[in-house]
Amino acid sequence: MMGDRQGDGGGRRTPLLRPGVHEGIDLELEHHIAERTERLIDEGWEPEAARREAERRFGVKRRWKNELVAEARGEVGRRWLMGIVDSVVQDVRYAVRGALRQPGLTLTLLGTLALGIGATGGVFSVIDTVLMRPLPYEEPDRLVDLEPFREGARVVRREFSAAQVAPWIEGADFLSSVARHDRLSMLRTGEQGPTALSAVVASANLDDVLGVGTALGRAFVPEDVTGDRRVVLLSWTYWRETGADPDIIGSEIELNETPWTVIGVLERGVKFPVAGTTEIWVPYAADGSVVGEARRGVRLLGRLAEGVSVESAQARADALAVRLEEAIPGDFGWAVKLSPVGEWRANRDIARGLWILGAGVLLMLVITVVNATNLLLVRGQGRMGEFGIRKALGASRGRVARQVVFESLLLSLAAGVVATCVAWASVAGIAWLAPREITFGMAHEFGLEGRALGLVFAVASAAGLAVGALPGIRLSLARVAGSGSASAVGRDRSAGRLRTALVTGEIAVSVILLVGAGLFLRSFGNVLSVDMGMATHEVAFATVDLPESRYASGADRAAFVDDALLRLQSIPGVVSTAVSTGVPPSGGALHFSPIRAEGGDASIEQVTPSVQAGPGFLSTLGAELVAGRELTEGDLDRHAVVIDQDLADLLFEGGPVVDQRFTFDSGADEVRWLTVAGVVEELAVGGADDRTGATVVIEPMNMDAPGSWLVFTVRTADDPADLMAPIRAVFNDLDTRLPLIRLETAEAAFGESLSRPRFVVLLFSVVAWLALALSAVGIYGVVSYAVRQRRREMGIRMALGAPASRVRGAIFRWGLTMAAVGIGAGVGVALQLDEAAEALLFGVQPGDLTTLIVVGLVMFGVTALACLLPALRATRLDPAEVLRVE
Repeated sequence: MMGDRQGDGGGRRTPLLRPGVHEGIDLELEHHIAERTERLIDEGWEPEAARREAERRFGVKRRWKNELVAEARGEVGRRWLMGIVDSVVQDVRYAVRGALRQPGLTLTLLGTLALGIGATGGVFSVIDTVLMRPLPYEEPDRLVDLEPFREGARVVRREFSAAQVAPWIEGADFLSSVARHDRLSMLRTGEQGPTALSAVVASANLDDVLGVGTALGRAFVPEDVTGDRRVVLLSWTYWRETGADPDIIGSEIELNETPWTVIGVLERGVKFPVAGTTEIWVPYAADGSVVGEARRGVRLLGRLAEGVSVESAQARADALAVRLEEAIPGDFGWAVKLSPVGEWRANRDIARGLWILGAGVLLMLVITVVNATNLLLVRGQGRMGEFGIRKALGASRGRVARQVVFESLLLSLAAGVVATCVAWASVAGIAWLAPREITFGMAHEFGLEGRALGLVFAVASAAGLAVGALPGIRLSLARVAGSGSASAVGRDRSAGRLRTALVTGEIAVSVILLVGAGLFLRSFGNVLSVDMGMATHEVAFATVDLPESRYASGADRAAFVDDALLRLQSIPGVVSTAVSTGVPPSGGALHFSPIRAEGGDASIEQVTPSVQAGPGFLSTLGAELVAGRELTEGDLDRHAVVIDQDLADLLFEGGPVVDQRFTFDSGADEVRWLTVAGVVEELAVGGADDRTGATVVIEPMNMDAPGSWLVFTVRTADDPADLMAPIRAVFNDLDTRLPLIRLETAEAAFGESLSRPRFVVLLFSVVAWLALALSAVGIYGVVSYAVRQRRREMGIRMALGAPASRVRGAIFRWGLTMAAVGIGAGVGVALQLDEAAEALLFGVQPGDLTTLIVVGLVMFGVTALACLLPALRATRLDPAEVLRVE
């Protein structure tokens, strides 16, 4: 018997089958065989033969036993599973019943959790879209941007010279494919008038490098650059803006006065790496030109060979640069920096700002969880009697804890549904506020995608478990006995200390967020107060790009400029006009070479903004000269320039400035000296919060240097917004095929330049004030509950003659003590964390004393207000009524 059990496994015990089940199955099988044996004996069989025949007809006993054991096990499993389902259904019923009994508390919990979870999901959806989601190219991790650089240079030079391209492509065996590319402006003409389009120009092997997808048509192929073929790809957004014609493939559009055939429409959201938002993509011609115009600079994008890492490729690129330098010496050198294309998605300040915003939302989520935990702790104190009865009837501690955690989890998941709406609204709001600095490089469009929705419900589940764990543990461990036990536990001092600690933590987290918001707000105020050095309210800017196909020579460009200035000056209300290559806040060019005064001891390392400008530029802007004169005709040959006061102080240290000379020390054999013709008080060419430097050089206009946009500055007697139509008409009359790139007032230009700091300030401030409001709710809830729990004590004290002011004072002292501890802890942490935001601040330092004082006062004020109503309610108690109830 024992041997049989070991052979068929019947003797092994399983937790699904109770002891005796296997023995019962053995008896049942033996009973069936015995019945068959008896029937055969009745038919005349000998007993032993009948037994053997019965067993033969019955079949293999072990197989029947295994089937019966499996059936029994399945039945037990089904009963076990149904037990779990019944338990869950019961927990749901209890949770819904409890939520309906206290609708106010339930709605407060739902609202609190939905706000914190939804804001977290929305902000991290934006962070995911901008910084984290995989780029829409084939194996994007293998794509690298190639940037030439010179050892010791302060910045990376973005473009290769034409002579460098072929040697690099031929020698870079660590790259499986390389595409040339550039960015340019092209003019589209048609029934709607001339339109300036931003274009990516790339070599025909672009699809081998990127592997881009098209919604319609196809990408470039090498045959597209043979003969006179001119083909173009449209971006999804531009195709939609122009009517979304489904039959556009094969049609022609006119670009730079030449017909181009549309061969494809890119998939939605696809942008060229490192080029950002553009309307169209066009290929280089076989000779490297675009519409017959040679490109002076070329950028390279490569795909790493299989199995080659960025670090390995960089080492091999360094070795290649040495070989090329020996074979083909050049002025700039052959060194190249390889950068993963993911780095172009957002500049460093934008990325840092988004991560800081994400950290702020996480801190607000912490406050949300703490608030919800406090609410459930308060609710649990009132349910001591209920759970005491359940434990007396046999409920285990685990069952009690599970019930509380399940209730909080159910509430959190319900809050997750509401939080989805909050997250959607958050994403829509952020998308509406997002500056062009963010949207320009985004490879994906804003939206609440599956990853973000998954995060919302993952956070909701985690929050539910976190919120329910502490109250569940306390209720499962509490000892309740006797009719007066509920009150006894309600006065449990440890519970009060726990709630106080949680609220103090809320205050500390709120202080961290408020300090951050205060620093950003002060920084933004400093940006707004910057003196731009010009008459902002009286100036308008008109920007044009003269195509080389029609304005090839300096004489052609000069004729256009002279005619435009003359016509603009004739508009009624125009005071003066001037032309330049840049104006505040869009800036002009940058000099990266060190700068040195004639006779100076050493060069000064700095980045110096510069602008080419025609006569009358400074007076038209309303800038104030403090010495010398403005630039005039002929200053280009004399190498005369105007500098600002900051650069004058830096170079000449308070000595004479006018007619002094300096140079940009580029390392060339021949030094080009510049003579100072005048000094302007201040002119923030790079914008109010420009970090490249406070200095500026204004150089004479050089019409023989094509390729730069021209900015016409128009100063008016009244509001320049009233003259937008006449200014536009001037350029339409001059050249009907020439679009205005931009036409705006100086105020509008400055408003757009402040979009990034405004974006960070607004969103972080919203998060901070929401955290402050949640903290106020948390303080009010804890103080109110404490007052209710101590009403007997307060009734006795007032019955014995204690004045109401003393009772109120005790409540306020308790609340303000929590605030003081929380403020101290929050300030200490904020001083450590705010250094991460230092690069985003302008004119204010982390640890700013004014900000810390204001935040402390605000937090004390909010705490006092949260304590006010419970304190007033406490002193309105009738001592006799309180004692009678107790």
